[in-house]
Amino acid sequence: MSLIKFVRSNLDKPWDWEGLSKNPNISAKDILENPDLPWHYGGLACNPNTTWEIVRAHPYQSWVWNGLGWNSNFTWDIFKQYSHLPWDYHRLSGNPNITWKIIRENPGKQWSWSVFSRYRDWE
Repeated sequence: MSLIKFVRSNLDKPWDWEGLSKNPNISAKDILENPDLPWHYGGLACNPNTTWEIVRAHPYQSWVWNGLGWNSNFTWDIFKQYSHLPWDYHRLSGNPNITWKIIRENPGKQWSWSVFSRYRDWE
């Protein structure tokens, strides 16, 4: 039995919805097919299965943008196309999709140079 099926069959239990929302055993499909569940959108931001499709499907939720910035499912193209959203460039600095080329081409962003100093490979 999948985790989402188990949760659905035990909704009367005191689930930690933030923890469930972060759980990598909760898939993008689970989230999209169960919009009625009380997802914790800060937790979902940290779930490695959260995609831009999920964010677009739930635009008025309380997303934690700094959590989404770390999420490796989010690319520079998304950050650039939706630059009006409150992305946290400190957190984006830790996103594995952000390359030195992107950093060099966008020096005016509020990058975290300490994150780069510790975690980035030079191209």
